[in-house]
Amino acid sequence: MAPSTPCIASLNFAVPETHPSEKRHSFCTVIESGLPLKIAPFDVELEDLRPKIGTLDLDEMGYAAESLPGAKLSGENWEEAYVKESSEWLCNYLKAEKVIAYNHQVRRRIAEDDPEHPKEFDTEKLQPALVAHVDSSQNRAPIRVRETLGLSEEEAKGKRLAVINIWRPLRGPVIDSPLTVCDARTVRNEDITLTMDYYGEGSFISRQERHRWAYLKDMTQDEVLLVRCFDSTKGPSEGGVTPHSAFLDEPRIKSEPFELRQSIEVRCCVLY
Repeated sequence: MAPSTPCIASLNFAVPETHPSEKRHSFCTVIESGLPLKIAPFDVELEDLRPKIGTLDLDEMGYAAESLPGAKLSGENWEEAYVKESSEWLCNYLKAEKVIAYNHQVRRRIAEDDPEHPKEFDTEKLQPALVAHVDSSQNRAPIRVRETLGLSEEEAKGKRLAVINIWRPLRGPVIDSPLTVCDARTVRNEDITLTMDYYGEGSFISRQERHRWAYLKDMTQDEVLLVRCFDSTKGPSEGGVTPHSAFLDEPRIKSEPFELRQSIEVRCCVLY
């Protein structure tokens, strides 16, 4: 197989109030300051995971890329059926005791110059999240997992619990707004800024040179990315969380024909 070429992309990261950036992520508020999250772009090298598909260790890296053809992604009640099938597949893939999806989201990108493009956060028109983040937080995730799996605090003690996001394009290849993921082994507690938003407590990530980012180039609807957002046996400094973000591959968008990204993500609670 021919060697892949890294991509250089601009990703948005959380920055402190003292940073000169005037860009705000108005979707959420920093818990410590009570102010809208300030973000700024940084150029980051992204490894192409295409040569490694099917070989990545989710436990070790916090993400994996798998070929998974055959999903029905349109028609009547397709979302409900897809969520059920994805949860069952993940349970088998992980050899887990139980996997239950607690939500799913479909994102269909609308061009910024389209009158239909939402000017504010809109749950009916979710757009790609163009900022480095982790779904939920270390405070909120354990409660979510216990409630979804029907476990009391006592019953959850000594169990390995996790939240894993199954991300899939609805069409491909994805050139516009692909998803990039960060090697969980390169993340530390201090990289996380806690926020409050429409969904509750969230986690946004500051730029660090030690981070190692990657993406699956030209991802199709027959492929999935698995992204671990919480692991009860590992904190953020032990590889328990995987930052991720959509990004704009500007050189390709300007030079190649493409369709605006459409994708579905299924967030699952796992009992190993």
